[in-house]
Amino acid sequence: MTEKRFINDIDIGQLIDTKGELSTIDYSDKLDFYELWEFLNKLNDENEQLRQRNNRQYKQLNHLWTLMEKQDWESLTDMVEQMKKDEEQLQREWGTWGDVEND
Repeated sequence: MTEKRFINDIDIGQLIDTKGELSTIDYSDKLDFYELWEFLNKLNDENEQLRQRNNRQYKQLNHLWTLMEKQDWESLTDMVEQMKKDEEQLQREWGTWGDVEND
């Protein structure tokens, strides 16, 4: 199981973001719902961007498979070059998304 991003320290009444993007919220007296609401909307936007990126990658892989079946080597070579450029772009973007595991 993955490490949890948020820790709830009920002894002191705080919600802690282990990635440090959200200020620790002290709810011993009250919860700052506005700050939490903004942060959750930001996470939702990032998730939507990731969904769209995954859909584009799925379509690209599907297209690659079709080209391989047809043995269209020229188009495949062009796509490999484009994929290298896209991978470089993704690596630059992922720098802002947190830790990325490299295989």
